[in-house]
Amino acid sequence: MKKAYIPGIAILLVMSLLMWAVGPVMAQDEEFQRIDKPLSPVGGDDVYSIPPGSTIHHLDNGITKVYGPDGRHVLTTRDTLESLIPVPMGGLVGASHVHSVPSGSKISRVENGIKVYHDGACILSVVNEGDNAETPPPSSSGWIEYSRDSDVDDLRYFRASWSVTAEPPDHDYWTTDYIFNAIVSPDGTDILQPVLEWNVVRGTYEWTCAAWYGIDDEYFHGARIDASVDDDLYGYMRKYDTEWKTKIRNLDTGESSILWTDPNEFHTGDNLKIFCALEGWYVDDDDDVPGDTLFHDMIFTDDEGDPINITWYGYTPGTAWGLTDLKVVRYSDEEVELQTAN
Repeated sequence: MKKAYIPGIAILLVMSLLMWAVGPVMAQDEEFQRIDKPLSPVGGDDVYSIPPGSTIHHLDNGITKVYGPDGRHVLTTRDTLESLIPVPMGGLVGASHVHSVPSGSKISRVENGIKVYHDGACILSVVNEGDNAETPPPSSSGWIEYSRDSDVDDLRYFRASWSVTAEPPDHDYWTTDYIFNAIVSPDGTDILQPVLEWNVVRGTYEWTCAAWYGIDDEYFHGARIDASVDDDLYGYMRKYDTEWKTKIRNLDTGESSILWTDPNEFHTGDNLKIFCALEGWYVDDDDDVPGDTLFHDMIFTDDEGDPINITWYGYTPGTAWGLTDLKVVRYSDEEVELQTAN
């Protein structure tokens, strides 16, 4: 009599094991979320909002987990579910590696990660347990033309003025353009840049401005401000004691976007690289490129406030994409024009 129950028990046991093996896998797949906007501890239409004080964990298996300030799980995503977002200097990176933070925030590198402070409180932590950044796909994207001095010593202050140029005449939906001056660390890993952006929120086809800081393959921008054609702008990077401040200001609207580095965070001293650049993403032809930009009244000073001599060299990598009439014109150390077909 007892033997009659063995097959039934065995079947139930096998079914239970199968359910145990399959069930969690399905549940795990269902919890992954698609992220197509920057993760941000502040609200907004163009961000994926997470609670202030959250911690973002980038795991070495391509998975990213976010936990709130109370330690509760907020979301899980993986690199294959993240939209690639073009960022100045950084290329195309997964959305979980791009972060919108309030203007005036301070970005601090800590052991195995980064912390963001605003008004004295930590509003965001990023923990890197591996490199899961998405590799950019081949495309006509990157720096279109730029001036560069790759060996600047004792730089404390770099300021440039320019005006909002004409938008691309017949652009595509995906096209994004950036215009900025910048300071880059000697090893090329960190960058400070006050940026004029076009169509950075895709489909808006508008000019905006924001201060950006790229550090350890994470990219932070301050609150965006509006801009219109012919608005006058200035952008600078300035060292105050041990901290660097990046600021872009629209003189016509009176608005600014600002970011700070933590004390002694950004490289200072010798062999800094400086740029004035036009960058574009998903650029097919001249119609995706904005008009000419004249960087003028540029200032370069050292720790004593004395002028620094720099030497600009011009580069036009966008010609390899088939773009025409690209030219970097150096009128002086203080004035450089990036010319396009528009």
